[in-house]
Amino acid sequence: MEGISKSYPGVSALKNVSLSVNSGEVMAIVGENGAGKSTLLKILAGAESADVGEIFIQGKKVEIKSPKNSSALGIKVIYQELNLANHLTIAENLFVQREFKKRLGTINYRKMNEEAEKVMEIFGLKVPGNTLVENLNIAHKQLIEIAKALADDARIVVMDEPTSSLTQEEGKKLFQVINGLRNRGVSVIYVSHRMQEIFEIADRVTVLRDGELVGVRDARTTTPPEIVELMIGRKLTDLYGSVLPTDESKKVEVLKIENLTLNSHYEGITLTARTGEILVISGLIGSGRSELALSVFGVLKPNSGEIFLDGQPYIPKSPRLAMKKGIAFVPEDRKKQGLFMQLTVRENMSSASLRAISKVFMLDRKKDSTFTEIQSKDLNLRSSAIEAHVGTLSGGNQQKVVLGRWISRKPRVLILDEPTRGVDISAKSDLYALIRGMAKNGTAVIVISSDLMEVIGLGDRILVMREGHLVGEIDGSEATESNVMALATGVKEMK
Repeated sequence: MEGISKSYPGVSALKNVSLSVNSGEVMAIVGENGAGKSTLLKILAGAESADVGEIFIQGKKVEIKSPKNSSALGIKVIYQELNLANHLTIAENLFVQREFKKRLGTINYRKMNEEAEKVMEIFGLKVPGNTLVENLNIAHKQLIEIAKALADDARIVVMDEPTSSLTQEEGKKLFQVINGLRNRGVSVIYVSHRMQEIFEIADRVTVLRDGELVGVRDARTTTPPEIVELMIGRKLTDLYGSVLPTDESKKVEVLKIENLTLNSHYEGITLTARTGEILVISGLIGSGRSELALSVFGVLKPNSGEIFLDGQPYIPKSPRLAMKKGIAFVPEDRKKQGLFMQLTVRENMSSASLRAISKVFMLDRKKDSTFTEIQSKDLNLRSSAIEAHVGTLSGGNQQKVVLGRWISRKPRVLILDEPTRGVDISAKSDLYALIRGMAKNGTAVIVISSDLMEVIGLGDRILVMREGHLVGEIDGSEATESNVMALATGVKEMK
């Protein structure tokens, strides 16, 4: 791609950007949200047209006018936003327009299901091919999206945040697939906010900032700090923030769970969460972490066990009761579970505090605006964004809005499920500072995360779940990727 420029009304998304990818090479593209990565990919995918610039494939100039045209040229794009038909099965999604047929022309569902199961086993997912996609969690849907794109014989594969919903183990399987593509001479364009995986899989790294190309580096000779500095235009120190003081006398038990069980999800869970610390719960997807959080917040009802809040019995009958008791929850899927996408930032931010900004059952507009302006400043959000629809914000800013909604309530317990999924490194730094600030100010913070660097960097204490059971606890000062993964997988720790 040579000299690509693209403008929208009032915004210059790309300015003279050039990108090259060799056969059998993995080229990573990095940059903060708003750097122009998505626009560049949309132009390559035929979803957008460049105002200026040219595209060449194997030295031949091509015109990409539509997604169908892009696909015909051997370009396959795996978007971060899932594009699956939820009412169809895994097999039907994988083989859409390529269905297996019987002699009389009818669809051979048995063959399709068998082939779908073989494809999904590559990623370690053992599930019947006739399973409806709507019954799967977001991580498994992500794997299907990836498998769907890889099923075609592509020359160029574009992956936009492919591991954002995957565990470390599932990510490793994806990297094996990418290495297989590389060995077959396929060009891979890989977009990610995760520095660790970029340096694990990429050959070169292209860095965008504010719509411009600011550098291309060999992944073998550069360093993560150098790439981060190119991305944000400044030095970024202490990403995870300083560890909180370890004075045990100041750590008051707020939440206590005893022998909690939810059939087929988790069993016999016992844990405590205290003020002045961040408790991280790690484990593979399907280990029961999210279901445990949903139980504490009153969405799922445990079959047995007890929960105590500030020493008093607490029965989580509903999210409304949980909120009343001072429990806040930031869900894994912010767009479907955490935000009102059709409403503004102001309306989203104040939605959990309507009673505080109302007079006699009527919303006080002045209080509402003042409330949101204060929150936005604390969250490092532009004041001009208050009346913008939340769907127009970057992923990092959307997550700040969800978190800001709860910060204003000063909760006793804050539970965050995958709080930085799909968020750029600068926004991650802001979110970590907010999370540490909440713990410092007396909130018992529980973070559920699949990002091992985040688990180790953020956790004062780390609990590990495996197949619905709590299998170990590690002090944050002693945590390593190896000992966390050993507990999560049940495999003996590598020395």
